[in-house]
Amino acid sequence: MSLARKPQRCGWVAVWLAMVLSIGCAATGSARAEDGTDTPPVVVRTTSRPDQTAIIGQHVRVFVDVLFRDGMTHPPRVTLPAMDAAQVFRFETQATSLSDGIRGRTYVGQRFEFALYTRRGGTLTIPAANVVLLDRNGHETGVVSGTALTLSVTVPPGVDPSQVVTASTRLSAHETWAPEEEA
Repeated sequence: MSLARKPQRCGWVAVWLAMVLSIGCAATGSARAEDGTDTPPVVVRTTSRPDQTAIIGQHVRVFVDVLFRDGMTHPPRVTLPAMDAAQVFRFETQATSLSDGIRGRTYVGQRFEFALYTRRGGTLTIPAANVVLLDRNGHETGVVSGTALTLSVTVPPGVDPSQVVTASTRLSAHETWAPEEEA
């Protein structure tokens, strides 16, 4: 009879020990999250303005933020893949410097801006940005990707989407005319 009880006691001890260990592991995991040791070395965030809907031909600003946990040794090269349904431009200007706190850690980096003009109505997927990481000497050390974005693009009534369309909140036009002088 005592042999039958020992396995039960061992079973309860094993269950109790497993519970204590799992609580200890959970506490260790949450401490890591709080002190930031499980944060990624590079964070890529992609956003747009407007962020969910646009009109065909509208200028959509796409921002790609590249943040480094332990400091940026060299600005990365950032590109957006070509799209059939939109035209994308990146103006080769100095990117905006950033600083942000993520899970208790300080990140520094840069924001890159792209101008996107939609050419079709419907759902547009903006592909993930390609980010090439560089060392102090400008040599490639790795590649990371952002996340894709989705926009719903509307075509106003009367607009022919097969033609070039540019949407704007302002428009001004000036014309000058002068008759040709007779010779």
